[in-house]
Order: sequence, then C-alpha cells, then structure tokens
Amino acid sequence: MNKKLSLTFSLTLLLLITLLAASPAHAGLQVEWELVLDDQNLRYGARLETDELRLLLGKHDGFYISQDHGYTWDLTLPDRSITCIAFGPNTVYAGTYYHGLYRSETRGNTWKPNNKGFAFDDNPDWPGDYSPIEQILVTRSGMVIAIKYHSGIYISSDRGDSWTDMSEQWLVGQRHIGYSIWSMTEFDDYLWACTGTGWIIRAPSSKPHWWDSFASFKDGRIFAWEALNDRLYAASNILGRWNEAEHAWDYFSEDLQSKSDSPHFTSLAVNRGRLFVGLRHAGVHLFDERTETFIPAGLQEFPIADVVSHQGDLYAAVEGKGVYRASIPVVQPYGKSATTWGAIKHQQ
Repeated sequence: MNKKLSLTFSLTLLLLITLLAASPAHAGLQVEWELVLDDQNLRYGARLETDELRLLLGKHDGFYISQDHGYTWDLTLPDRSITCIAFGPNTVYAGTYYHGLYRSETRGNTWKPNNKGFAFDDNPDWPGDYSPIEQILVTRSGMVIAIKYHSGIYISSDRGDSWTDMSEQWLVGQRHIGYSIWSMTEFDDYLWACTGTGWIIRAPSSKPHWWDSFASFKDGRIFAWEALNDRLYAASNILGRWNEAEHAWDYFSEDLQSKSDSPHFTSLAVNRGRLFVGLRHAGVHLFDERTETFIPAGLQEFPIADVVSHQGDLYAAVEGKGVYRASIPVVQPYGKSATTWGAIKHQQ
C-alpha cells in the first residue's frame, strides 16, 4: 500500500471511529439534573405521577402535590404510607400500605377512604390482613382494579364506593390466579397481567374473568409497563417488548449487565417520544429504539425509585436523595410515529 492510500485509509478509519464515539449508541445523553426536593429519607417504593398540570408524589409519610415543577410540595394525605397512585375521570386514587384505598374528587387536595368490602390491615372486619396495595388500575371502561401483594384482586364498578373480591373468580383454565397477580396494565383492548412467578396472562378488557396464558417473562416479575409507538414494553430485571406476530417477548439489556450486577428496572416513562428507564442501581437511561441499546442519561451513581415525564421535563425519585428534574434535549422524532404516551394507550 503506497503512502497516499495509507494516509487516506488512516483518515477514513479515524473519521469512522470519531463518528462511532459520538453516536447516541456510544455516548451518554447530555442531561443536567437539578435537585428540586431534598429528602434524604426518600425510600425505595416512592411513586411519582402527573395529571399533566401538577406533580404527585406518594411516599412513606403521605401524599404530596407540586404545582411549580417540584420546587414546593403540599402534603394532602398525611400519616399514610402511599404505595401506588392512579387516575380516573375527575378522580385520583391512592393505595396505602396499612390503611386500604383512598379516593379524591378534588384532584388530590382532599381524601376519603373507600374500603367497603375491601380487606386491609386497619379494617376490624379483616383482622390479620397485612398485605399492602401493590397497584391500582383504572380501565378504559371505568372499572377500578386493586391488586394486593399476594393477597387477592378486588374490582369496583362504582369508582371505589364498593369492592368485590375476584381472587377466586379469575381463572386460567381451572386455576385461580387472583392471589398470584403481581402487576397489570391495559393495552390494545386487553388486560395484561404478570404473576408472581413471571407468567404472563391476558384477557379482553370487556371480559376479564377468563384469561389466556402466554410464555413466562424472562427474569421474573414485571415492575413497570409502558406503551410507545403502538408497542407494549415491560420491565423486571430486563426490558421486554411484546411481539404480537410471534406471541413472544423481545428482550433488551445485555449492555446494562456490565454496568450493574443487578440492573433491576424500577420504572418506565415516555418523554418526547422516547422511552426512559429507571434502574435500581444505575440511574436513568434512554432506550434507543433505532439501535435497541441503552444510553446513559444521568444520575448513574444513584438508585432510582421512579421516573415520570411532566410538561416536557423528566423527573426522578432517587432513594436517599429526593426528587430530581431534568430538561431533556429535543431531537427529531424517529420511527413510524412520533406519538407520545403519558400512560398506557387508550384507544378511542
């Protein structure tokens, strides 16, 4: 090879290496995080939600609301350990660890317990039931589903005024599955659920009594669900995306294994048409659909309890630190759709 060709080859290789190093798949996303709530007592399990106008925070000592992007917070439900938050038409629901379920018809400013027929620790009619509420799901039809930790499924058709125990009425074949459901979502006219052993089941939203079973989800129980570009994502110790054509999950997270001994996804959030993930031991990452890789997006040294997108910004609840806020850089939408979902897709 002559010197001219050798020089050309060297310059081309250098340019290629430079481009690869600068590409999103190989470099972290430049995100500046700001601590907006200093709370060193924030625990794992804290929940962030948004009703588009305000930020909502549920933690071990109550329910909080912020109307100024997280800089100040009002405590509206004190002395209750909040485990989950959900929204219905003009309604906010909060699940607790010991005290059952609460409902607010004032956008979270005032609360009333709604536990008729519902088993919980402080209810004298149900002594010895110590299981917290793991999740509340409000379906498109208005049905409210409350999932207790390994202790049953309850549904309400009257916005929580009364509850029916469905633990022994929901079946896969002849097997009761109501005591084993870990988490649930609604997507594409189906209710999807994950059992405590990682088995995936689903049923039509209009007829949730009879469930079909699918292959188990790799690496166990699903901690978070999210929809983006007509695709359903789920996360446990690995990120999965449902492949309807093959009735199977495609998995992504091998490149995270080297960054953390236990990548354990805690939360998923869509911001500006992109999927962000919170990791129990490794901060926030962006999942790039084009390359199917994870891009560090800050807070890598912190344990993330939850992430949520609010008014274009991304918020993270960090265990032992508090709540952080970041403005995510705007990029051109990619893929077949630029639709951003603030929650699981609800078709009209």
